[in-house]
Amino acid sequence: MRNKGFRVRQKLVNRIYDSEEKRFKHKCNFDVELTIDAIDSLDNYEVCVLCSGDGDFIKLIRYLKGKHKKVTVIAGKDRLSEGVKKAANQVIYLKDIKSDIVR
Repeated sequence: MRNKGFRVRQKLVNRIYDSEEKRFKHKCNFDVELTIDAIDSLDNYEVCVLCSGDGDFIKLIRYLKGKHKKVTVIAGKDRLSEGVKKAANQVIYLKDIKSDIVR
């Protein structure tokens, strides 16, 4: 994506222990950071590409659209909130672009 002019932000995934399930789970918790970046950078982009189907982003998507930004969501079909699907301008399913992103 960088080669196409996108600014790519990454965050390490943490491992936390789930004592009920007695196993480690992966947790990222970047919702707030991503939201702040998207709002702080409003003047620098026309399209926000959000690689998450998490319903926590519905309010951000609506806010960005209210600021005349387009929002494209990339997510797995099984990881896509119905509210995000309805709010986004465009949804791209990971399975549909798998051949383009596989190493």
